[in-house]
Amino acid sequence: MLGSQVLEIALGLFFVYLLFSIICSAVNEFIAGAFDLRARTLKSSLRKLLEDPAAKDLVDRIYDHPLVAGLTKRTQGPAYISPRIFSVALLEVAMETARTKAAPAASPPSAGAGATSPASAKVLTLADLRTAAISVAGTTRLGKVLLALLDESVGNLKEARENLERWFDEAMGAAAGAYKHRSQLIVLGVALVVTLGLNVDTVRITKALWTDGNLRASLAAQAEAFRQADSTTGLPNTQKALSQALGQIQLSELPIGWHSWADFRCTLTRFTSLLGLLLTMVAVSLGAPFWFDTINKIANLRAARKPPEEGGRVVQPGTAVTGIPA
Repeated sequence: MLGSQVLEIALGLFFVYLLFSIICSAVNEFIAGAFDLRARTLKSSLRKLLEDPAAKDLVDRIYDHPLVAGLTKRTQGPAYISPRIFSVALLEVAMETARTKAAPAASPPSAGAGATSPASAKVLTLADLRTAAISVAGTTRLGKVLLALLDESVGNLKEARENLERWFDEAMGAAAGAYKHRSQLIVLGVALVVTLGLNVDTVRITKALWTDGNLRASLAAQAEAFRQADSTTGLPNTQKALSQALGQIQLSELPIGWHSWADFRCTLTRFTSLLGLLLTMVAVSLGAPFWFDTINKIANLRAARKPPEEGGRVVQPGTAVTGIPA
């Protein structure tokens, strides 16, 4: 049946996309971990959030706070800071800035005394925070932000911290968007390298699936097995998924790869080959979760189109079954 053949081709093709998407995602995770991209993005976003000439020093002081410094031992700092921890660290840095500004220049702290620690400082009140915000508002953006968050509607310190946490949470939403955009660019670049390096041509693979029933059935069966193995938990973790993807590619007889340098040069001069490579690159860059969900939908649709079976015999449409009118 033509409909079943088309669904089988789609299932096999989308399974190929899924396998190479997993490979690209694994490479992206490796790059992100090797270069601390999450931590770098967070620190960069904080510096933009507190943008002023003293922003770098301010962010470094927040990162030196015991609550933040204890989150990670990496050079670039933590990859994530909770709104609660950030609000506590920022308020204490603001109070320290106000105390430093108010202290006489001729009376530096004694050697070994160091800066006033949160444990030794008096209990922070809303009035103290407003005074600190006014003190530093003229020199840093931090003071202006605190004054905006400590408007007259704020009645206690808890509400002030909640305002600060909401502000930070919204700002980190933009940071997450920036990281996602950067990751998509990396995945697109990896997809380009993988697609061109292995000659994963969508047009060529589709033609092979259309003409080779064994390849079509094999890929469809592998897709079903892969889907059912992870039907309850979704995609497996990156390392397991990568191992499965590489294993599935080795098992299949996909028409991929380069046979010679002449083959490479000839492919780059054919419009259909370039189109096929471009389609693969774009499809793979959509990500493994997208193709995993799509395969589930195609497999469910394919299962729904199968005629019911009676005693191991396929019942074709229009055939009467005992007790049921045709």
